[in-house]
Amino acid sequence: YARAAAEHLDRKAPAAERGKLLTLRSFLAVFGDQDYEAALSLADEALALLDEERAYWRVLALWAMAESQERTRDVTEAIATLREARRTGRLLGGSFFLAPAELFLATTLQLHGERREAVAVCQEAIEWYTDTAGRTSPVAGMIYSRLGMLHHEAGDLESAWECLERGIVLSEQIAMDSPIMYSLGFAAPTLYALGKADDALEALRKAYRHGLQSGLADADWCLAIEANIRLSLGDLPAVQRWVESAGLSLDEEPHYLRMDHYLVYARLLLHQGNLPEVRRWLDRLESFVDARGLVRWQLTIHLLQAIAAHRAGDLAAAQERVAQAVGIAAPEDYFRAFLEEDAQVLALLPVS
Repeated sequence: YARAAAEHLDRKAPAAERGKLLTLRSFLAVFGDQDYEAALSLADEALALLDEERAYWRVLALWAMAESQERTRDVTEAIATLREARRTGRLLGGSFFLAPAELFLATTLQLHGERREAVAVCQEAIEWYTDTAGRTSPVAGMIYSRLGMLHHEAGDLESAWECLERGIVLSEQIAMDSPIMYSLGFAAPTLYALGKADDALEALRKAYRHGLQSGLADADWCLAIEANIRLSLGDLPAVQRWVESAGLSLDEEPHYLRMDHYLVYARLLLHQGNLPEVRRWLDRLESFVDARGLVRWQLTIHLLQAIAAHRAGDLAAAQERVAQAVGIAAPEDYFRAFLEEDAQVLALLPVS
């Protein structure tokens, strides 16, 4: 749809105007149609028509391009594109759409296993959106929330909640559904880790509603986090209903937007004792994330592989997988990953 619509643009219109229209079409292709090849083509054509004076529109086109790259290619391509979006946005002195680009840069760095740099990106962005009187723009709310998640990953729950709470307050000031969805959804794992399961589930319910109302935001990740919490609480029937509703199966071809779903599904299979199936499933997921440079997910997959191997009586394989996980986690302080899986993981940690 987006590609066909772009072909009907008036070629006699000024280049900048055509660039703006192509940018909007690329956004629709990504977030509406999930037609990523069309989105990449449209964004690339838009950028060729938009000069540096159209920095606002260039940020949007780069953002659409990065979203498509992140979902279909090696994640380092999206990181490079988002760095360019940030550079371009700073030429304007900041814009509303610069903040989401910075948020997704931090998100993508995190997925690439670069937690420390993601923290630096968030901290620099927050400073950028804070004036000399110490007032922070509400557009930084999502960035505070992402920074909270990064602190959560390092096991600093106090700092995590401080940032997450600040993120919710700022995002609510914008009164737009998408920022509120992210801020509430990002807060849920920390609320659960702090022993507030009911609050975590309520935050996810609200986040999901806001996601649906936004129209362009994918909100199913909220349901995956909810299912993971319910699995930890031992509510297996609820998780099984979610699996059926989400249409998850071992025959599915892995897709970027469903990775959170797949990991919860793997945990359910472990609970059910389906060891041969879950080991094959995890191996497929490992190949997928390895090809895309999705290192943070690779860490969790290694931990789940270790649990599955240990339960199958393959101690050597279990220890090898845990050692691989430690190799990813140690340089970037991914401590919570080990605490949020089965306690078997801690027993398999190498003794120095």
